[in-house]
Amino acid sequence: MADAAAVARIHVETWRSAYRGIIPAAHLDALSIERRTEGWEKNLRQNHSDLLVAEQAGVVRGWISFGPCRDDGEIEQAEIYAIYIDPAVKRTGLGRALLLAAEEQLVTTVPEFARISLWVLARNDSARRFYERLGYGPGSLQKQELIGGESFVELRYEKTAP
Repeated sequence: MADAAAVARIHVETWRSAYRGIIPAAHLDALSIERRTEGWEKNLRQNHSDLLVAEQAGVVRGWISFGPCRDDGEIEQAEIYAIYIDPAVKRTGLGRALLLAAEEQLVTTVPEFARISLWVLARNDSARRFYERLGYGPGSLQKQELIGGESFVELRYEKTAP
């Protein structure tokens, strides 16, 4: 739980940076590091997912959360729940390293996972390109997500487990 505040800070700062111009500004401006910290403390206490953090010089600079797929009927599939990199160190290879480490941990601990999925906003071109460079591609599923009073399409990206 020591990392909850750092995870929350990166979570909020990355949303504000990555989704500016996509998600309503009022929603981004209303995000609270304090509320997000409380949520992460609860998540970590209840062990809702695996979490890897990346540190540089003792400072948390990124994190990834993952586990079994939460989509109905996907028992042989793992899921990357979220990955966020401190905007100050974006595009330094940290995200790639975290994603590959999570994939390795998933297939090592649960070899039955044949596929790995993740959800990405259709309008988040930068994230989609990142995932595509690492072997993910759009599957057949999509869903609507309500964020800040607006509806957004999320695409499920998938890849065969390494």
